Amino acid sequence: MEKLRLWEEAVKNLQKEIEKQVSFGGWKFIQGIENGESPETDDTKWEVKNFPITWSMKSGAAYFRKLFTLPAEIEEIPTENSNIDLTFLFPSGVELFIDGEKVYKHKYWADKVAHPFPLMQRAKGGEKSLVVFKTPQGDGLGFFWAKLDIDRVEDILFELNSILYQIKFAFKLAEQTKHLKKYAEDALKTLNPEEIARRNWNKVSSDVRNAEKILEVFRKYAKKFMIHLIGHAHIDMNWL
Repeated sequence: MEKLRLWEEAVKNLQKEIEKQVSFGGWKFIQGIENGESPETDDTKWEVKNFPITWSMKSGAAYFRKLFTLPAEIEEIPTENSNIDLTFLFPSGVELFIDGEKVYKHKYWADKVAHPFPLMQRAKGGEKSLVVFKTPQGDGLGFFWAKLDIDRVEDILFELNSILYQIKFAFKLAEQTKHLKKYAEDALKTLNPEEIARRNWNKVSSDVRNAEKILEVFRKYAKKFMIHLIGHAHIDMNWL
C-alpha cells in the first residue's frame, strides 16, 4: 500500500500547486469613488489586497479590480478551450462587472453570498478579462474570497482523486471477497506517482484508464455495498 500512499501524496502536492495559481488574489481596492468599474478608470494608485480581504463597509461603497490573464498552462495542463468559473464570497448586494459591463447583481436577503459565475467559455491562453466587484455601503466588516475553477484542470484532479478512492474501495471490498484482492493490487501496479511529479499527463491518464479497466470486476460487488447517510437540518430563528 506504499504506492497508494505515494500516489495520494503526489495528488495533494499537485493540488496545492494548482491552488496557488487559481486562488485569484492580488486585487486592487478603493472606496469613496464612482465608476470604479470602468476600464478607463486609472487604478494605478489603488491599494493592493491579498486574501483574506476585509474592509470597513461603513466607509462607503468598495471596488475590487483585477485584470485576469489566462495562462496557457497550469502545472503543464493546457488551458486552451477551458470553461472557467469564478467562485466568490462577498457581502450581499455585490455587483460584478466584466470588461465594464454589469453581468451580475445579488439582491439583499442574507449577510453574505457564495456564487459561481462563468467567467470565460472555451477560453484561449493569454485571453484577458477585467473583473470588477462593487459592494455597497453597509455595517460592520466586509469579507471577500474568490477562486477560479478551470474545467480542464479540475478534470485532471478529479481523475487522479477518483482512481485513488476507487482503489481504496476495491481493497475494502476485497476484505470480504478474498479472490478480488489480486485485481486491486494489479490496478495499483499500473499507477506511477512519479509520472504526476513529471507532469506527464498523457501517461498518467493512460495508466488511470488501465487501472479502471482492471477494477471493472468490482462493479457488481460495489453495487451491493450499502452506505447509510444521516443528515441534520434546522431553521434559523432569524428567518422566521
